[in-house]
Amino acid sequence: MLDDDEWAVIVEAHRSGDDEASRMAVIERERASRGLPAPLPLTADATPAQRKLRHLAVGYEMFTGVAESDPNVVWHHVVSQYGPPCAQCGRPLRHAGAECCEECGARD
Repeated sequence: MLDDDEWAVIVEAHRSGDDEASRMAVIERERASRGLPAPLPLTADATPAQRKLRHLAVGYEMFTGVAESDPNVVWHHVVSQYGPPCAQCGRPLRHAGAECCEECGARD
């Protein structure tokens, strides 16, 4: 999951321009400032969506260490979109007012 500061970098990249080069420049700037390795190049069989939204997948992997093949799922991996962690299993609750954990079934 991404914290709000990490998410802000990805949103900045997404809004930085209409072309992927502009978007990747924001990710590259952040990567260099953190001293992280360069991302792997796109594979020849990358889909149009993977090419257009590469900054999402690269940014997500840069911050979490987890490779994501579907860049659209990154929108749902921001921890502040969910409730606090479950007291039983530690997984985020579905929302702040959740009365039970969907993962383990624990109730408040």
